[in-house]
Amino acid sequence: MKETAGQKIRRLEQERDDAVTRASEPFKNMIDQRRTIKKLEGQVAALLRVLKNVEKSTTDPETAKYARRVLAGGEVDGG
Repeated sequence: MKETAGQKIRRLEQERDDAVTRASEPFKNMIDQRRTIKKLEGQVAALLRVLKNVEKSTTDPETAKYARRVLAGGEVDGG
């Protein structure tokens, strides 16, 4: 069965649309990754604020020392 001109146009348009969709996927992924990074940055900032408050308000010297070490970017060995 021979393809009519209308069918060929529709097929080519569909192929074009599919190609555009495939080409845009990496950009969609990058946007999603940036959103995730921003969300995580906000969560980390909130945790650091809490940790700073713990450091300021605690009476336990070990807890304050641990909080200072984490805030300074030191390794955390589980407490």
